[in-house]
Amino acid sequence: GNGGYATIQAAIDAASGGETIFVAGGTYSEDVTLDTDGLTLTTTSNAEINGVVRLEANNIEIKGFTLDGNSQSGNARGLQIAGGDGITVSTMQISNFTTGASLDFASSLGTPQNVTFTGNTFTGNTAGIGSTEGVIGLSISGNTFNSNDEAIGLGAGVVLASGDNLW
Repeated sequence: GNGGYATIQAAIDAASGGETIFVAGGTYSEDVTLDTDGLTLTTTSNAEINGVVRLEANNIEIKGFTLDGNSQSGNARGLQIAGGDGITVSTMQISNFTTGASLDFASSLGTPQNVTFTGNTFTGNTAGIGSTEGVIGLSISGNTFNSNDEAIGLGAGVVLASGDNLW
């Protein structure tokens, strides 16, 4: 983008908590890890990430991106929510992954808590949103699920806070 960083990850690595990173439109072929508490990652117009995005921090938000798994091989999870409290995923287009968004808590932060999915579209995934056990405060509202084998697959002990999705 115009901020002087060659990659999205370079901008994240240079940011401090409480900042918003604005990503210019275009296609970015990289894996991204959002691991700084309090960051917001958003696009100014039509940015696509051809890679996997990992969320692993508290009070973070990602919004507006397109993630397309066509370039991924194997058991790809497009959006990996590995741990943290207060994570928001909004207005994303997530397509063609084994799991579009996975709450997998493979992090030192432990089980993800208070995770909100709102206004996203999941298309052509094996599972739109998938989770293993024990996620508390999961809110899935106002999303659209198109041509996924399974829209939402939640494990035992997941507490779903809200609904209102289109199938």
